[in-house]
Amino acid sequence: MLAVDKHSYIARVFKVMSADAIFKQMDGEYERLLRHLKHPSIGMDNDSIKKLDRAYLRRMMRYVVPGPDVIIRGLFDVYAFVVGMEDPERPGQMVLVPNAREILIKEMAYVQRGLLSDRSDVPVYRAVRTLSSGFVVFRCVRSSSQLEGQHQHYREAQHSCARHAGPLSTSARGLLFDFSWNVRALVRAGGAADLGHCWLWLADATLQCLRDCPETWIPELYRQHAAIDTIPDPIITWGIQWSALGIDTARAIPSTLRTAEEIDSALANRQTAMMIVQQDVAGIERSTGLRTTAADCTALVQRVQERARAETTLKSHGSLELYSRLRTTLAAPAQSSMALPRLPPTTIGEPCPLPHSAVAGRHVTYSTIALDFDDAVADNDEILFAPAGDGEDHQAQLTPVLSTSSADSPAATSVQTNAQNTVASGAQPHGVGTDRPTPAPASGQKRKYGGTEAEREARRQARLKRQRAAQKEKRHAAKQAHQGTNCESI
Repeated sequence: MLAVDKHSYIARVFKVMSADAIFKQMDGEYERLLRHLKHPSIGMDNDSIKKLDRAYLRRMMRYVVPGPDVIIRGLFDVYAFVVGMEDPERPGQMVLVPNAREILIKEMAYVQRGLLSDRSDVPVYRAVRTLSSGFVVFRCVRSSSQLEGQHQHYREAQHSCARHAGPLSTSARGLLFDFSWNVRALVRAGGAADLGHCWLWLADATLQCLRDCPETWIPELYRQHAAIDTIPDPIITWGIQWSALGIDTARAIPSTLRTAEEIDSALANRQTAMMIVQQDVAGIERSTGLRTTAADCTALVQRVQERARAETTLKSHGSLELYSRLRTTLAAPAQSSMALPRLPPTTIGEPCPLPHSAVAGRHVTYSTIALDFDDAVADNDEILFAPAGDGEDHQAQLTPVLSTSSADSPAATSVQTNAQNTVASGAQPHGVGTDRPTPAPASGQKRKYGGTEAEREARRQARLKRQRAAQKEKRHAAKQAHQGTNCESI
C-alpha cells in the first residue's frame, strides 16, 4: 500500500498507527507496570519512566485485539489520514500507491470476518515467571515473530550444499529441525525438563529400562521427565502428505539426467530426444519411466549443444591428428635394482667395518650391538652404543678408528671398532651368551661410552653451537669480501 521506502520515517509512523488501531491496551496494565517500575527493588521515578521506549512497554504489558467494528474504524481513520499525502523526500510523489483503495477494501474483508480479532475461548497470554516486585511476566502466543524466527534459523542451520536437495531429503531435514525447535520452545516455556537434547524418545527408553530399579538410581533430571504416550493416534501428521498428494515416495526424487544410463535412456530414439527439447516431462516419463523436470531437460540440451560446438571447433584445428601423435606406446623401461650390502660376519673382540648403508641411520643394530653413529662421527668421540634390545650403556666399551677411503671416493668412510670387555675376568657383554649384566668400571677409570641422555644432549647442543658459529664466521667473511669488491669497482 505504501509507495515510500519502508525504512523512511513516514513508513514507520504509518506502521505504528496501524498497530495502535489493531492492538488495544488492557485495562489496568499501565498501572500494574508503574507499580513494578516504582518498586523499591527498581526505584524508577516518573522522568525515567517517560524515557522508556515503546518496545519495552509493548513487551511488558498485555494487549487485546477487539472486534471487527473497532478495528475497521481505526484502520479507515489511518487511511484517511495518509491518503493524498505527498512524500517529502520525493516531491510530486504520493505516500500511497495509486490502487491503495482497492487494497484497503480487499484487506477489510478479512477484518470483517473476525480473523484478526481475539477469540474469547482461546487464551493468548501465558504467565512464565514472577519478579521480585510481584510483577507477573506474560508470554504472548498471538505473535507470528516466533514463526518468522524459526524460518530464519532453519535457513541458517541448513548447509549450503543442501539447498538443492530432493523433496524427500528436504522434508526429512525440515521435520527434524521443526521437532527440535518445538522441543526447545517447550523447555523454554517450562512445559518439559531440559534434558540437554531434543530426542525425547531416548529419555523414554531410559526410563523404561529403569522402571524396576529403585528411585534413587534414576537421575534427578529424568525424574522430572514425563514419558510420552504413543498409544493414541496423532491428531495430524507433520510434514508433506505424500499419500494425499498421490506421490509415490520411491519415485518422488526426479532424475537430473546426469548419469550415462539416464542420458542413454532419454536419448534412445528420436521421439524421446524431441520430448527432451520440448520439455515434455510427462511424455518422457511415459516413454522411458524417468521422472525429471523441465529445468533438467533444458540443462541437458544446453550441454549437448555446447559439446557439439566445442567438438566442431576442436576438429577444425586438428584435434584428431594431435591425439594420434600424443597417444603412442613405448617399450617398458628396464627395471633397475640395487642390492643392499650384506653385513660381514662379526666376532666380538675382533675389528669389523661399519657398512655404509648404516651411516644415515639413527640407531643401527649391528650384530648384537646398537650403535649411535651420528654423534660419534660429528664429535670425533667414542661411539655411543647399547646392546641390541637393551637400553643399558655399561656393558662393553668400543674404541673407534675413523679412516678415509681412497681419493676416488672421498665421501666414503669406514669405521673400525675394537670391542673389549670392561671386566678383566673375561666376562662377555650382556646379551652375548649370557643374561648377567657386567659391573660398571672401577672408580677413577675413564668411561669410553656415551653416558646418560643428558650428556648426549649436551654434546648435541655444543655441536650445534659450533656449527652456528662457523656459519656466522663464514657469512661475515663473505660480506667483507663483497664490500672489498665493491670498493675496488668504485
